[in-house]
Amino acid sequence: MTVGNEGMRRLIETINRIQDASSLIGVEGLNLDLPQIAVVGGQSAGKSSVLENFVGRDFLPRGSGIVTRCPIILQLIHTPNEGDVFTKPKIQLFIPFIKTVLPFFKYMFIKTSEFISSPEYGVFLHKRKKKYYDFNQIREEIKKETERKIGNNRNVSSDPITLRIYSPNVLDLTLIDLPGITRNPVEDQPKDIDQQIIKIVLKYITPTNCLILAVSAANQ
Repeated sequence: MTVGNEGMRRLIETINRIQDASSLIGVEGLNLDLPQIAVVGGQSAGKSSVLENFVGRDFLPRGSGIVTRCPIILQLIHTPNEGDVFTKPKIQLFIPFIKTVLPFFKYMFIKTSEFISSPEYGVFLHKRKKKYYDFNQIREEIKKETERKIGNNRNVSSDPITLRIYSPNVLDLTLIDLPGITRNPVEDQPKDIDQQIIKIVLKYITPTNCLILAVSAANQ
């Protein structure tokens, strides 16, 4: 790794920590213009697919109508591929000995092998101590946290969910998934839902250091 790349990595880590602090005290709590990429588009325009391509995993909620009801700050952290250095097959060589002599270490090594064979994981800001190796569980946690913040309805909020994904297959980036823009309210949505969403979108894309990634369906 070059000196320049190392400096950029440290800068991104600092930015991520500042974003975490900003999310904890409210987006407006820190008036900072941080570099980020905001993904904007209409409902069902394919924003989730674009974001998942950055990660190479399916982990965002899907469905009809408005699914992303609050901003999701996605911090991608590139990590070394530890599986290339110390892989699960090598650990398997020790298991017969461990089974007969050291049952405790058998448990420890198996748990270690699971970690090494699954170098990709996610961590939510609201659950800092838990690592999610199953990306289906990440999807479910996004749904649960959305309902906790907004309720089991179709309303929207500017209060973000922050998720970090550690993987050897990603670049160091910060992306923001924003609620899809809509024109007409449905079911229990307020009549001004379109203005609420536009207000949220403008709040995140207005900073000068924000790069806007506009997504449009190919059939439109």
